[in-house]
Amino acid sequence: MFNKNIAPAQLWVGQPHVVEQALEPYTQQIFCESSGCGSCSICKRIATRSYHGVCWLTPEKNQYTKADCEIIAHKSSFMLEEGEHLFFIITAAELLTSVTAHSLLKVIEEPPRGYHFIFCAERPGMILPTIVSRCITSMFATEERVELVPQFLHFFKNPAHTQLGACAKFFETAALSEQMTTLLLDELLLFWRAQYHEGGQKSLYASQVIQQLLDAYQLLPMPGGAKLFWRNLFLKLVHIEKELVYEI
Repeated sequence: MFNKNIAPAQLWVGQPHVVEQALEPYTQQIFCESSGCGSCSICKRIATRSYHGVCWLTPEKNQYTKADCEIIAHKSSFMLEEGEHLFFIITAAELLTSVTAHSLLKVIEEPPRGYHFIFCAERPGMILPTIVSRCITSMFATEERVELVPQFLHFFKNPAHTQLGACAKFFETAALSEQMTTLLLDELLLFWRAQYHEGGQKSLYASQVIQQLLDAYQLLPMPGGAKLFWRNLFLKLVHIEKELVYEI
């Protein structure tokens, strides 16, 4: 019934309706004796968010409070039976404050047997990095982003001066929008933070790229300025790459 390889802490990134639609069949497949039939009592209760094995958390206001997260501490204090499982779904996880996020670190790092945590966020760059580092991350894209994102991120995951011509050509036809800018920045921030934690020479480069990405959040493009924004950011990352190669 249950895949023991499922990570105890996960981060699902994407637009809220896309992520939440994916969570229903995911949890149904885990708990349903027929691997997610959609019609049994368990599947129906999961669909109506009334199944005891899946606990949904949503902030009451515009950020999580200590009271919002107390249910995790309360429920996880009980030892589950062998083979029993409980999933906490933390929606809009970017609304966790520093205090509430830190309060969850211990239970995420050393989860009691059978407890699992799925953080859902559209803006993962706003989540406490120590939370993100403990999670296995999955990206969920709309059809609009499925075609654009892989090719786009390729240039910013490998920002070399040899890519200048190809990148310039890509920007001529890419349908970049201001709305997608923060989402793309978030995905790049997740990628480069992972590179930083690998250590070595790549870590030095990653730390400088991360700083450029953080600075970029403060200078988000005005309407019509997305392409220029990304061109300038790419040139800055290429400059960092050239300087490091020269120093070596």
